[in-house]
Amino acid sequence: MDVIRKIKNHDGSNLKSAVFQLETGIMEIVRKQFSAVWDADLMSASLSEKLCSLFNERTIHVPGGSLFTKWKAYCTADPPEKIFSSMAFILHISFHDRDEVTGAAFLDIHVKDPGKNTFSDIKKDAIRRLNTSAPHSQVLLCDYDAIAGMAFATSPEYIVGNATHTWNNWMPVTHAACIQTELALALGEKTTSLYKGSFPFSYQLCHRYFYGLDLEYHGTAMDIARGEKTDKGTPHYLITVSLGDNASTCDDDFGINRSLYREM
Repeated sequence: MDVIRKIKNHDGSNLKSAVFQLETGIMEIVRKQFSAVWDADLMSASLSEKLCSLFNERTIHVPGGSLFTKWKAYCTADPPEKIFSSMAFILHISFHDRDEVTGAAFLDIHVKDPGKNTFSDIKKDAIRRLNTSAPHSQVLLCDYDAIAGMAFATSPEYIVGNATHTWNNWMPVTHAACIQTELALALGEKTTSLYKGSFPFSYQLCHRYFYGLDLEYHGTAMDIARGEKTDKGTPHYLITVSLGDNASTCDDDFGINRSLYREM
């Protein structure tokens, strides 16, 4: 337990500070866009740019080591004929034991209707198609009001090794929450009732995706993310991420279709 107490912030470069900075950035995007153009596509573009500005060529200190990260954002050069998801990630992760994996994550982004509790632009058929090819995909719900009542009501102060010794008994809030497409379809709702099965996007990214969890590793999903298999649709925005001790030497190409995507 002494080791846990001595974990240092390293000038604001640990996972806790990364989550805080991302939540702050999301809040700024939501407030700015809700007062101007409240649109899921613009939200996707702004979030892509914000993620790269926050995390590109940054070292994040984690228990037992550190993650060096490289990020690049792309968008389709022309509007895709069929959109598979609002956004996709391709992550190359180098683990501390020298194992390496490359996986894809997909987000379908929706904004809450002004003055209502609904997400009227959610199309269940589109979510079903997304879930069929990418069963770990997520629906990202963006709200101008603070989102509470999510799937976890308390958060560990910091998770290292075994069960933690203290808990922060506070209700987390966010402006962007993720719910698995499978669960969203099972609930069958297009309202804020989806929040009960959601996590903050910042948690999903920093505590799940960064460790290779909830990613797609099969060939079809990877080809869709790269823009090499367009019959099922194309992600409108794509972010490539290298994580780990060897991220600085990772190939920046990721095999993406350069005729389809342009760098932002």
